[in-house]
Formats: sequence, structure tokens, C-alpha cells
Amino acid sequence: MKSALYAAYPNQVKNESEVYPAITALLKNDNPAYRATGAVTEAYKVGGYAGILLDLKSMENNQDPNDWKNEVAKDGDATPLTLLAKEYEGQTLPSPQTIPTKQAYKKWIGAYNKIDPINSQPAIIFNVLYAWLYGGE
Repeated sequence: MKSALYAAYPNQVKNESEVYPAITALLKNDNPAYRATGAVTEAYKVGGYAGILLDLKSMENNQDPNDWKNEVAKDGDATPLTLLAKEYEGQTLPSPQTIPTKQAYKKWIGAYNKIDPINSQPAIIFNVLYAWLYGGE
């Protein structure tokens, strides 16, 4: 929410002390149509996910996970997504793998079901009887 406020209202919400009154005002007057524009859309749709990835990246690098949040608070142009993009700048994506045909997928899933004891008929019957006798799942 804080990232969304900093991104959507850079002139009104500039520091931590202005965040909570802004949240209160927005929650009182919430209208989903207001969330469907520009930086606000980014913050709602991908900001949370980007934040989780930034937290994980911070922990991976033995950094304080609040560092990126403070950067968003200080830099009016920074969003979780732009910070995440900076983290991976210059890296190339892995080569795409071919998608198996429907026939190949059915063959694979058939072979998987044969070796997976959870999906075998005896296992299903055992699980039903066990649940019935002992009240388990």
C-alpha cells in the first residue's frame, strides 16, 4: 500500500508520516475505478509480487529488506517494479522450451499415473477405507 501511495500521489505523500492519513482517506472513499489507472494499477497488480521478490533478493544478498522500501519512499520515480528491473538489468532470459503436444502430454501423464502410488486404484481404495474407519482425511 505504501508503494502504491508513493507512486500514485508523489506530491501529497512524501514521507512515512503522510502514509497513514492517506491510507485512511483512501479506505473511506475507496472506488475500484480509481485503481485502474497508471502507476496505481502497477502497484496493485504487480507491486506486491515485486516486493516479495525484492525481500527475497535482499535476504539472499544479506541486506536489510527495508532498504528497497526506503528507496521507494525517498525516490518519487522508484517503484518495486523499477527496482526489480534494476536488479536483473543486463541478464538474458533462458531459451524457451518447446511445449509438448497434447498427445505427448497424455503419454507422459499416463506414465506418471502408473508409477505414482497416490493415484493408483489400490491406494485410492485404501485411503477411502482408512478415512471411513479412522476418520482421517
